[in-house]
Amino acid sequence: MHPQVRDLMTRLASDPAFADRYFADPEAVLEELDIPEEDREVLPQLDRDAVLYMSHAVTLEPEMAAEHPTNHSGNRHMTIVIALWGCAAFVLTWIVMNSL
Repeated sequence: MHPQVRDLMTRLASDPAFADRYFADPEAVLEELDIPEEDREVLPQLDRDAVLYMSHAVTLEPEMAAEHPTNHSGNRHMTIVIALWGCAAFVLTWIVMNSL
C-alpha cells in the first residue's frame, strides 16, 4: 500500500469531518491529494465501514510480522544456498550412479 493511501485511510478513520466530506464526494477529495492513478480509480468504491475496519485491523495485527521472510534478508539467501547444495548433491549422485 502506498504511503499516501495509508495516510488517507488513517485520516478517514481518525477525522470524522474529513470522512464525511470524503464519502460525500470522493473524487473531489482525491483530486486534492497526491495519490497514484492506479489507487485513485479504486478508492471511490470504499465505504465507511471498510475504512473503520481496516484502521482497527492494523491496531490488532501489524502489517508484517517479525517472522516474515522480508524482515530477515538472510532467509532468502539461505534458500538459494540450500537449493544450490541440493542441485550439486543430485548431480554428484547422478554422476556416481551412472559411472558404476
